[in-house]
Amino acid sequence: MKTVVALVTLLLIAPLSGTALASDIEMSGSWTQKESKIAGQWSIVQDGDGLRVHLSDDFKTKSAPDLKIFLSRDAPDVLNGKNATRNAVLVAPLDSAKGGQSFAIPEGIDLSEFRTILIQCEKYSKLWGVATL
Repeated sequence: MKTVVALVTLLLIAPLSGTALASDIEMSGSWTQKESKIAGQWSIVQDGDGLRVHLSDDFKTKSAPDLKIFLSRDAPDVLNGKNATRNAVLVAPLDSAKGGQSFAIPEGIDLSEFRTILIQCEKYSKLWGVATL
């Protein structure tokens, strides 16, 4: 009986903790390196405020000025530093080159219109990494 009570308590409290539950995750994956080493996981999560991109605690890449996350309508294999932001929507500038982070996706975005999530050093037109949505 104690186990059942503990499980029910956990299920009731967990959604309030801010941690994404499996049912909240729209999509997720890992990064593919393009012009810089990049590691860690990403996910797109539905929360009370809309869609958010989450970078995992083990996210790590080379630091650079002007690193930003974009959603692109183009396939990952055709993207490079020069065309990465064409047909793309800016999500947000990265807070840091490492560690867990979360960014709101602009309102009105239909994820079915996008094929790729990417990190670009916009200042120098360098495509850090990509992942298929």
